[in-house]
Amino acid sequence: MMQRSVIVVRVLAAAFGLLALNATVSAQTRDTIVAALAAEPSTLDPTRMVGGGDQYYIGQMYEQLVRYDPDLKMINWLAESWSIEGTPDKPIIDVHLRNGVKFHNGDPLTSADFEFCYERLRNPKISPYSYTQANIEKFEIIDDHHFKLHFKAPDGNYIPNALQLWAIPKKYFEKVGEDGFARAPVGTGPWKFVSRSIKEDLKLEAFEDYWNKDARPKVKNLVLKIIPEDLTRVAAFKSGAVDWIDTVPLSAVGEFKKMPGVTTFSTVANNNLYIDMAADKPESPFSKLKVRQAVAHAVDVDAIIKSVLFGQGQRYVEVGKGETGYDPDLKPYPYDVKKAKQLLAEAGYPNGFETPCYNLLTPREPNWKEMGEAVFAYLGTVGIRCKV
Repeated sequence: MMQRSVIVVRVLAAAFGLLALNATVSAQTRDTIVAALAAEPSTLDPTRMVGGGDQYYIGQMYEQLVRYDPDLKMINWLAESWSIEGTPDKPIIDVHLRNGVKFHNGDPLTSADFEFCYERLRNPKISPYSYTQANIEKFEIIDDHHFKLHFKAPDGNYIPNALQLWAIPKKYFEKVGEDGFARAPVGTGPWKFVSRSIKEDLKLEAFEDYWNKDARPKVKNLVLKIIPEDLTRVAAFKSGAVDWIDTVPLSAVGEFKKMPGVTTFSTVANNNLYIDMAADKPESPFSKLKVRQAVAHAVDVDAIIKSVLFGQGQRYVEVGKGETGYDPDLKPYPYDVKKAKQLLAEAGYPNGFETPCYNLLTPREPNWKEMGEAVFAYLGTVGIRCKV
């Protein structure tokens, strides 16, 4: 199932760069927006990014060739245009960059900057996502605003993942080095780096020469405060200490919707709540199809969405709506305790079995812990006893 991400604002969030929401206070009457986020970035270097929490911050300063609009439609961004050439077995992505795009330090954006990013991303000693570049056999620069990606094999993930590459200033990076870039990162985005205090905040300033005039910030400063504790983050919003918060506690969404002068925004996030079973290990009960089917019948996902996630979730099968490979004809297994027990018996486990169970926790999405606990309880009712 996909969880919905809930955000509340008191001011014009278009100035934040992530969202555009209505508000009662015009951002133009102030020079600073303060936002509180639950997760802290592990890095401000896109080539070292390890998860979505990093992208919340990186996405303010850096940009990609394409991006998705609020309707999940892919639109050209730093790429003025792109097309697919070559053959089905060895495709080529042909990219033309926009003219006049500048980095925060004034350097012009060129094809060499994307090649530099590609070289870093493909290096497993640098990027945990080096596999995303594994099917590219050649990065060909035609000129400063034109390059081609030559694939040695088809890659169904490259295009859906926004053409993977980020604009990173090669000359600046090579001048200041890895450590210097970490201390003073530079991108092409609407916000440029000012300072960072670990576990406290990231301070940004509007980039006056930002190429997209329609998307330029409406205020001068943006402060991203790190407040992982839900109650503290909510209290900061209620007191007026911050203007914008993410990861609203799901039990409090109704309260926030009733607050005067406050706008809530809820959208399907790209994080998934799921049950991961060790089907690849022959000695594991989960290697048997009927056991996995029993698990699917044992858990009442719709009830979890309603009661544990307070309705902030969207159930899907295999691939979510809008993703590559989505099939609306695939239907989920219905909640059926009797069927689950029958399948376990047929698989050789009439009395069930014990198994280690782990619960993934993250500050980026609310109620993950509670969702996991609910799943463990449902499994217990059919005889699958979790050792947490």
